[in-house]
Amino acid sequence: MAALVAFTQELIRIPSLSGEESAVVARIAAEMRSLGFDEVMVDANGSAIGIVNGAQPGPTILLDAHCDTVGIAPGSTWTCAPFAATIQDGFIYGRGAADMKGALAAMVYAAGTVDRTRLAGRVAVSATVLEEVMEGISLETVMAAVKPDVVVIGEATELNLNRGGRGRAEIHLETIGQPAHSSSPDLGVNAVHEMIKLIAAVESAPLGAHPLLGPALLALTDMISDPYPGYSVIPSRCRVTDRKSTRLNSSH
Repeated sequence: MAALVAFTQELIRIPSLSGEESAVVARIAAEMRSLGFDEVMVDANGSAIGIVNGAQPGPTILLDAHCDTVGIAPGSTWTCAPFAATIQDGFIYGRGAADMKGALAAMVYAAGTVDRTRLAGRVAVSATVLEEVMEGISLETVMAAVKPDVVVIGEATELNLNRGGRGRAEIHLETIGQPAHSSSPDLGVNAVHEMIKLIAAVESAPLGAHPLLGPALLALTDMISDPYPGYSVIPSRCRVTDRKSTRLNSSH
């Protein structure tokens, strides 16, 4: 247990923004080798993959966790330094501790310490990259290489079993107005004002539901106006991104 905790802290202390995961991937691959994984590799995307072979033939289970994280938002307040991996009251604090370096470390150690004489089949562990910006793309490449029969993803679920994957669609909306000087806005058409009307219409539209995954969700994730910065010109273009997805289904 002490080695697992120390390994988790090491992973948190290595910054790994999306596209900058090489250092943490190298550390994960090194730990897999140290634990005696039969195969350890880094694929074309940069994801680490380790495989443990059982004594008997059988199915392949893939344990997946992404190793990239989002950044530190300017002005955000942290009770502990984000890369210190501080332990307080039995919890490890730091960027990526829950999402999802803690789960990743646990999966590496679970596979690396399994009793192979009682294992029929293979256990593969993947530390995938770029999940925060291209969800599922790196995992798809891993699955093509490993060909698992079952996949377990270690996202935090409050210890509940989530049986469904979150589908997602990105919807890009754009409004085009008429530029004008900010001293005479009546001579133009403000694209942001038009977008506000469009957003209200979209958010009032009914969403569907899935019998297993539950009601769909729609979230506005960004808004960009042009020109930017537009100190003296009202925006003539505005673009927003909405994410539409279904909830994960939980089963206790």
